[in-house]
Amino acid sequence: MLTLFWTEGPVVDFASAKTQDVNLFVRFHALLLERGIYAPSSAFEAWFVSLAHDQVIIEETIEKITDAMGVLAGEHIS
Repeated sequence: MLTLFWTEGPVVDFASAKTQDVNLFVRFHALLLERGIYAPSSAFEAWFVSLAHDQVIIEETIEKITDAMGVLAGEHIS
């Protein structure tokens, strides 16, 4: 189980989780959907890995997430 938060600092409680950039999360979620990754649609939900996810699927997912983060980085460089 894991959760990604789009904040500049650590998330240690709900108050710090609420400081995340929700618009950035929405864009990231859309980029994942474009790549066939169906991540939780709320910025406050957890992701789950199961035994159905073999090494190949995990590596493909990491590649797609890395690609999506690269797109975000390119969009936010000023």
